[in-house]
Amino acid sequence: MNIFEERTTSSFGISIPTGIMLESLFDPTDIRYDNSRDIPNKVNPDKYRYHVYNLGTITRNILNAVGHKYNMSNIIMDKNFVDTLISELYVLKSLYENTKCELIFFLPDYNKVYHNINIDDKLSKKYVEYTIAYNILSSVINTNEYKSLNINTIVKDYTLYQLERKDTLLTSHIGVDLLNHKHFSKLHL
Repeated sequence: MNIFEERTTSSFGISIPTGIMLESLFDPTDIRYDNSRDIPNKVNPDKYRYHVYNLGTITRNILNAVGHKYNMSNIIMDKNFVDTLISELYVLKSLYENTKCELIFFLPDYNKVYHNINIDDKLSKKYVEYTIAYNILSSVINTNEYKSLNINTIVKDYTLYQLERKDTLLTSHIGVDLLNHKHFSKLHL
């Protein structure tokens, strides 16, 4: 049984949390999940140089759309999960093909951050989840399927300083990613 095929999807055919965010950028490509929900003000992606997506956020959104608690350690290179992730990344790529906005995937390494703020070992459980997710995504981005996306991928610490100082959209659920704001002329979450 492939639980990822049963996940709740959006009007873009991808996991609902990511799809709902996309409704503020693009016109839906399929029937909306909730027609009664007001779509927030439209954001024109052409006004931004980059849209950076944290791969951990896309992963979290897929797992949340599955509908029951699904632990990161259960999906270590699960073929169904990897196929779902790659499929969603292809959908994202297709949405940006006719825009001026460059799609970038970001796999940040928060190792130093966790070690600096993990006082009294209170973040140990979260750190283990992060480490598992990082290792899974590091493996995924080295697959031929991922490489065939041919998308700029930043694998680094949590900084995005190698990008130009241009207006940038950021999709992330990790607060420390917002520390990049001083580098960009505008960084919109």
